[in-house]
Amino acid sequence: MEAVISDSSSWVIKKIFNLREHIPNLKPVLDHMIQKRTFSMKRMYDKMVDSDKVPWRHLLKGNCARPRASIITWMACYGRLGTKDRLIRFGLIIEHECSVCKEVDETLDHLLFDCRFAKDVWKHVLLWLGITHEPQPWSIEIGWIMHMIAKKGRRYKILKVAVAETVYGIWQYRNEVIFGKYTHRNTSIDIGERIIEKVMYRGWYSTKLRKHVVTLML
Repeated sequence: MEAVISDSSSWVIKKIFNLREHIPNLKPVLDHMIQKRTFSMKRMYDKMVDSDKVPWRHLLKGNCARPRASIITWMACYGRLGTKDRLIRFGLIIEHECSVCKEVDETLDHLLFDCRFAKDVWKHVLLWLGITHEPQPWSIEIGWIMHMIAKKGRRYKILKVAVAETVYGIWQYRNEVIFGKYTHRNTSIDIGERIIEKVMYRGWYSTKLRKHVVTLML
């Protein structure tokens, strides 16, 4: 007998039932752990992540960025950030211009990283890493990012952290502008330096990245 998901079911129930498709992939791992009389949530989670063949999965896997930064980046990858174009579709707002540059409509592609301000922030972070690159809208940029983090070397492992922290940093600044947290507008360099500090902090506490973070601090 197979349970049917009702349209009136809560989103939590729907998510739980949708995990059924992962069961065949999880069974060999679960059987092995039962045989060894051990259970590892990490192994189960990693197997579930591996079964989700989204092209950007390696950006978040093993990323030592702050959890909040990883969550916002995950939402950006799924196109679920509450940019103004989405809020307008939901009938929540009517204002459509970018909260940061005030020049064009605010969409995910524009905010990351086609917006003039956000583009300068991202370029500042990349130059700190020794990478020269002209940022593109998010739907294109994510492809370039995945190509870069596939390379070997600590610099590209730090790039994973920098991507997540930059996405979060720009999103955080966008919200700060909307809600008037600052009495003055920060420059792109100010925001870029704030992001770099977070990347260095997270990288310093990673034994695999600390050595390269030191070289970037010189």
